[in-house]
Amino acid sequence: MSAKVVSLNVKRGFFSVNAQRHSGAQGSLRVKVLRSNGKSTQSWGRATVVSTKCCGVLAVFDGTLGTEKPPSCKEDIVRTLCDRMGARGPDGQGYSTGTSEKWHWALGHQRLSIMDPTDAGNQPFVKPDVAVVANGEIYNFRALYDTLPEPVETQSDSDSEVLMHLYRAFGADFVPQLDGMFAFVLVDQEKGTFLAARDHVGIKPLYLGRSKGPNGGKLMFASELKCLVDVCDEIEEFPSGTYYTPETGYVKFYNPDFMAEDYTHNPEVTPKLLRDELEKAVVKRMMSDVEFGLFLSGGIDSCIVGTLMRPHVPSSKRLPSFCVGMKDSPDITAAREIAKTLGYDHSERIFTADEACSIIDKVIYHLETYNTELIRSSIPNYFLAEHASQQVKMCLTGEGSDELFGGYVYFSDAPNKQQFQGELNRIYGALGGVNLKRADRMTMAHGLEARVPFLDVKFTALAMSLDPENKMIGEGRYEREKAYLRKMFKGEIPEEILWRQKAMQCEGVGEGWVARLQRYCEARVSDEAMSLAAQRFPHDTPITKEEYYYRDIFESYYPSLDRFTFTWPGGCRAGGAPWENTRYTREGLINVADLSHGLQENSFKDSMSATKAASAAPAAFTSVSSNSVFSGKKQLHNSSLRTARSTMTKASTVALDLEADSLFPEPSPDQEAALSELLLSGGDDRTFLDPVTQRNSYHVGPFTLPGALVRSSCTCNPLTNLASAVAHNWYQRVSEANPEEFTQLMEDTVRGSIMRGLELPEGAGVVTAPSGTDVELVPVMIAKALFPEAKQVRVMVAAMNEIGKGVALAAGGQHSSNVAPLSDESILRGRHVEELLNKEDVSTSIKVTELDARDSEGRYVDHSETIAKEVAEARAVGEPTVVHTVYGTKTNKREPFPEGTGCGDAEASTFVVVDACQGRYSRAEIAELLDRGAVITITGSKAWSGPPFSGAILIPPMLMERLQRLTAEALWVPDMVHHYFTQDDFPASLPAFRARLPALQNRGLAMRWIAALAEFEAYLEAGGDSDQARVRVADWAEAVTTEIEQNHPQVRVFEVNDSIINIRVDSATGEPLAVPQLRNVYALLTQDITSMLSVVGATLTEQEAEAAQTVCLIGQPVKICEEFGIIRLALGCPDIRMLMEDMCTRPAVHIDSQILRKISLVAKYSVELGL
Repeated sequence: MSAKVVSLNVKRGFFSVNAQRHSGAQGSLRVKVLRSNGKSTQSWGRATVVSTKCCGVLAVFDGTLGTEKPPSCKEDIVRTLCDRMGARGPDGQGYSTGTSEKWHWALGHQRLSIMDPTDAGNQPFVKPDVAVVANGEIYNFRALYDTLPEPVETQSDSDSEVLMHLYRAFGADFVPQLDGMFAFVLVDQEKGTFLAARDHVGIKPLYLGRSKGPNGGKLMFASELKCLVDVCDEIEEFPSGTYYTPETGYVKFYNPDFMAEDYTHNPEVTPKLLRDELEKAVVKRMMSDVEFGLFLSGGIDSCIVGTLMRPHVPSSKRLPSFCVGMKDSPDITAAREIAKTLGYDHSERIFTADEACSIIDKVIYHLETYNTELIRSSIPNYFLAEHASQQVKMCLTGEGSDELFGGYVYFSDAPNKQQFQGELNRIYGALGGVNLKRADRMTMAHGLEARVPFLDVKFTALAMSLDPENKMIGEGRYEREKAYLRKMFKGEIPEEILWRQKAMQCEGVGEGWVARLQRYCEARVSDEAMSLAAQRFPHDTPITKEEYYYRDIFESYYPSLDRFTFTWPGGCRAGGAPWENTRYTREGLINVADLSHGLQENSFKDSMSATKAASAAPAAFTSVSSNSVFSGKKQLHNSSLRTARSTMTKASTVALDLEADSLFPEPSPDQEAALSELLLSGGDDRTFLDPVTQRNSYHVGPFTLPGALVRSSCTCNPLTNLASAVAHNWYQRVSEANPEEFTQLMEDTVRGSIMRGLELPEGAGVVTAPSGTDVELVPVMIAKALFPEAKQVRVMVAAMNEIGKGVALAAGGQHSSNVAPLSDESILRGRHVEELLNKEDVSTSIKVTELDARDSEGRYVDHSETIAKEVAEARAVGEPTVVHTVYGTKTNKREPFPEGTGCGDAEASTFVVVDACQGRYSRAEIAELLDRGAVITITGSKAWSGPPFSGAILIPPMLMERLQRLTAEALWVPDMVHHYFTQDDFPASLPAFRARLPALQNRGLAMRWIAALAEFEAYLEAGGDSDQARVRVADWAEAVTTEIEQNHPQVRVFEVNDSIINIRVDSATGEPLAVPQLRNVYALLTQDITSMLSVVGATLTEQEAEAAQTVCLIGQPVKICEEFGIIRLALGCPDIRMLMEDMCTRPAVHIDSQILRKISLVAKYSVELGL
């Protein structure tokens, strides 16, 4: 039997470090420390010991024989060591000592009283011949008494006492008969020996430490590593499923048949047999003399445990259940619903990203690891345990199911059932160092015990004897992980819960907080320290600043124990799988979005698909239980989980009348004309219609275009059917509202819907504008108002050529149009705001620096250094800076967030404006940007698919506080701004700004926003802002890419960026088309070109003839370099909504196929058409 052994080379004292990190009780300890110079020293002294409050064991066997008890066995020393794990046992501390012919020994115990909480249950249990300390629960302890050769007299009803009686009767041979979770040390006084053991799979921890000395030196056992650091020369993790005696060494008592390579699976295992055994496992873990509850995440595993618990509790009793997450996270929403259905007394611990960052140190101290994945997932568990411990002492959890049924996403790539089973065996064997370590340490840090029924020995044996073919995922099999297990509870758990996708990388508790965690760590590790990481940490060298930060904290508590920490081969769970997992890697941890979203790309199917797949399961799946706990109870509404990531208040949805029965009836031509006129008002010249074509410069207008194929959400949209119906419904309210009513409409319906839909934090502000271009004037106004004495405002605009033409003009305080939205007078495009104030030196008031998106060869350029230099120069002379970056360019590229600007500081002079007008972001990303202090510009007329144009700027709470302190007289509001903004564009919380603006009503803007919000809210209701939707978009992109590669040789995919596919078009001669030619292609796509092709003598196939007359709207051309440009296929909110509504099949790409056919047709006749 081998165990991991680590020699200690302590660099700094454990206690001195604790004194810096924790406050706690004072205590003395004599420690033996091997200093970094290698010399052994003895020291006594006062030190700060962590005062923590769970059930833990400590045993010392010192071979230093003599008349006097050695220091290591003295009560004050043992109790002080126990104090280090005091949290494991807040109900008391016990101590006992003795001497045999081979050892002085001492036993220490921290008690968490679950069984027999009276004093009779206190440990150590000591008899003249035997003494024992134990951690955990022996569920079959009463049955084990019946196996004894003769009755015995017991001193308590504690499950741990049985260990002494079993040992007397059977020696070490009794250990395999224990059913439970346990770690214990037993002293045999008569024979001068001892026995230590750890449960089958490692639910309870145990460590063995050795120190050299006479007569075998010293051996120590402890529940936690922190008890042995500084006092042992070597430490080993005690292997699970093993016992140890000095005579035998390690003996493996748990060798399940299913771990053998030649194991033959049991065909007699049925769903009912599995379910019944799991119910028994749950019931036995409800054994307790104190209050207990359930960790209920809303995922399938914890819901199964909760379902099986409920019938075994009196109907009058409401079991407590607990959930953790960020506000309105998927877990919070799902758990809330299932708890209602089960009748649990449910409570929640809502945490924030800042709170998560604040407990990193505590988590690493208790967790005793630097493993990034484990630390991330332990943070919410820490909050959950802390919350639950206020009410109960024990909770059941759903841990372990994934290791038995292949619940991790990467199992969908398993090529065959042999490798599938082999991987199950591998990760099952590692549970004690990963999931179970998290479950034990985070609960025990708060004096709480976690019990795991899925890892019951009998149930595990049955589950692992099931033919792995029944667990596999993929074509011809189940389309959801753990479908076999889910199907066992069909009819007992609502379908929405039963087929809920497994959340990855902590995303179930909320999105965005892990990215905040990364930034927090990065800010605390210098570039210099990171560059020397390999020198400081040659073993398992950190590859990110997050890893480095965790490692640094770990090293401060557990010096030289880096090789002791369990790490997966390859740095993550899937790294050691026998099949390749290219995305589920250690490196993948760096990009949280890729890890949490991309991994589900191949495995996600919605509940309809999963249910359909389940219905095709083996015939063995009949009704498992006819006594469903859900009988007669209200079932979950179909949308209850759909709104987990897309929470919109009912008020906002009803306010826009999205319900089908409230939509406007078929409008008359006069009503259509009136609506179009209103939608055209209050905008710039880009919305003007050509008198002949009745189309604007983007070839659309404020009306629906029946028959048109639309993939133009990155440029401009026609009015959708839904938006049209809602707009007609609102027409009278908007057009006839008096000034007071209109102000309320803008504040509650428009601004309120934006805030609710994007889930903006309290205190944030929303300023509306006629377009996403016009809104760029606001940051300049803010900078000038907050720094009125500055000589100039420096404005830097990144990603030129991949943002709107007028953005740089507006960002620099210039007119971006020849007609202002709120003025009938003609204005020269490019005219500067300062000219209207008769300033003499216009050029020095606002300095604009434009930064191109790509170099001459089309490669994306990183301008981080240029921006940092300009910001530093501006600070040096007291000038404010506006840094305009882009979160989704025309090709959907994302500029890196400018680091080191200090934009989130209380008195920041740099304002980072993130142009998110493409609208291809999650609400978690918006929250993250606001958290960093960014100002965000959005529009309703691109991805949200509203009519042209509507804009808004989102202002973070801290900046809003600064603006609210300004007076109207101090504001910089040039006359030009009156041509763009009204009082109602600014929120009521900024009265100074409203006071300086005209009391006009931009009714056209209000209507355009209402139309856009109709589509956005419908998109949210359909689950558009979810991992499921992102997977569907990825599937769509893959399908369209395949279509291009197989059927359209003159069209090439240049880049795929989420919901935008950028395509290059080659002419008939094979040369790529540049932007001037692509503009002609774009125009030809928007009209029937049948007659043009006829004139040039083209002979068309039936498909080509159909393509020629089809109106296609796509994204306008973008210059990549001088040689070529691209055009774009872009999904908008209605497109993604349709993808979500047709989730049983691969995404339908017939629209894209038809568009591509027309593009190919134009390319084929490019010479004849004069391109």
